[in-house]
Amino acid sequence: MSGGGSGGPDRSRPSGEDDDIVARRLRRAAEQETDPELKEKLWKEYTEYKRNVQGKS
Repeated sequence: MSGGGSGGPDRSRPSGEDDDIVARRLRRAAEQETDPELKEKLWKEYTEYKRNVQGKS
């Protein structure tokens, strides 16, 4: 997996290998967002979504 280039490593974020369509869209939006505040909110939404989906499996 390539480095994001938007700061430090993504240690707290899931790898994205098993993302469903919703997770892929959230991740893509977070990666492409330029507003730092909105970007952080999108990453938070992504990680919470992933946590919830993994807990239901």
